Amino acid sequence: MAKIIEVLPLISNIRNKIQEKASERRELSVIALDTFDSSFSINSNVDKLTEEINKLISDLSNLLTKIAQANDVNTVDFFDMDEQNGTKLTVSKALTLVKLWRDELSELKKLSKRQPTRLVQGYPGNSSFYEFATYDTEKYKILALQLEKNINYLSSAIDLAGYEYEIDFDISEYM
Repeated sequence: MAKIIEVLPLISNIRNKIQEKASERRELSVIALDTFDSSFSINSNVDKLTEEINKLISDLSNLLTKIAQANDVNTVDFFDMDEQNGTKLTVSKALTLVKLWRDELSELKKLSKRQPTRLVQGYPGNSSFYEFATYDTEKYKILALQLEKNINYLSSAIDLAGYEYEIDFDISEYM
């Protein structure tokens, strides 16, 4: 058994090992000779590396599946700053919300930085014009701040949950 926080770094570790083995396999998969010679022996290292890669892929698949299953069962407490109420969310839902909210936060921040009115200078020979925001930019500054607080709160709850629940995965081979 291993805590989620312990196994998360293994994902990139295993992916890196797969890439290293695949690169090594590519290097060993051909031989260059000055003259035609069909008497060279087949390199069994390619087969060995393929077996190792397949094991790593299987381990990574098992690890990701177990993490996903654990994230679907375990929950985090979330206090919505906007709604001023608390609720329990599965870790999966919390992770999804944080990812989606980060995208939205980026857009809200862009909207909040727009000037309510600005003069756009035309190119030589073209006329200038005024650009008006069709929304309250100050409102979007507040929305961005509130959403950022929710993201930070939920991210912290997810991080803390990683210390609390475990999955059945032997990390000794990769640590």
